[in-house]
Amino acid sequence: MFRLHVANATPLPPVEPVLVPVTKIPVPKGYPFNGWTEPQKQLATKLKSEIQDEFIHLTGKPLAGEEEWALSDETIARYCKASKFDAAKSLAMITKTLQWRRDFRPTEIKPEDVEMEARDGKMFYSGFDRMGRPILHFRNSQLSKNPDRYLRFIVFMVENGLAICQKGAMQITIVVEAEGISPFSIQSPMLYVKFLDILSSHYVETLGSLLLVDPSWYIPVIYNLVSGLIDPVTKAKINFILTKKKESKVEQVGAGDTGGWNKGLAEFVALDQIPTFNKGTFEFEYVHELCWSMFLERIGKA
Repeated sequence: MFRLHVANATPLPPVEPVLVPVTKIPVPKGYPFNGWTEPQKQLATKLKSEIQDEFIHLTGKPLAGEEEWALSDETIARYCKASKFDAAKSLAMITKTLQWRRDFRPTEIKPEDVEMEARDGKMFYSGFDRMGRPILHFRNSQLSKNPDRYLRFIVFMVENGLAICQKGAMQITIVVEAEGISPFSIQSPMLYVKFLDILSSHYVETLGSLLLVDPSWYIPVIYNLVSGLIDPVTKAKINFILTKKKESKVEQVGAGDTGGWNKGLAEFVALDQIPTFNKGTFEFEYVHELCWSMFLERIGKA
């Protein structure tokens, strides 16, 4: 009797996350003030001048690079847009953020301070949406045993994820694996409210879209409980994505003040940019050592 012996196949190397866009988007002439009226441009110039007088009123130890950050064209443009070009409001918003940055100190969060939260792949960057914005994936994964560290991890990912953005697309898209989420598989809803408040107050005009894929029954419950605490501009960027027929009722979610319900991800993101575990076609599994080292190298913190 003959036996067929097959040599052990060499295991394939893990698939790398996509951290560099395949397609470069064109940078508009005059970016980031492209399309602005002359009065709007004058407001930006005035805001730059006025901000410099606010530093003496801040408390706490100055943060390295804070003036460079505050006076950059991108920061000025973000806050002008967020305030709807209201001069006084723009100045108040950016001053509030400068004080928050001194208190929270996001630029001083070290990778080793938050790496424990990254190990199970509960949050990582890979892929770009149709607007060329990097995608931050939230997985329905293990609960953190340290909510404060988890919040700092989220802030670390948003703060540093902007380094992945290509010029002309200085926003991120968040895609959440929302299927199967229950009261036992999610952090306190108030932690996410706190994060959304930080995002809307101190990372203005940074969120492009927030996509909740196939939300479980618990997502509408949470949303109805906390929606009053979420900034209206942020609400409008929340989109509920259905990739299969579900019995969820739109009216239960109060989708009128959000981006609403959408059939599938394709409108926002090419499916080859989304891992298969979240209804995409990208054959990808998070391997911490590879993905974390590539991310740190991409943001200049390796």
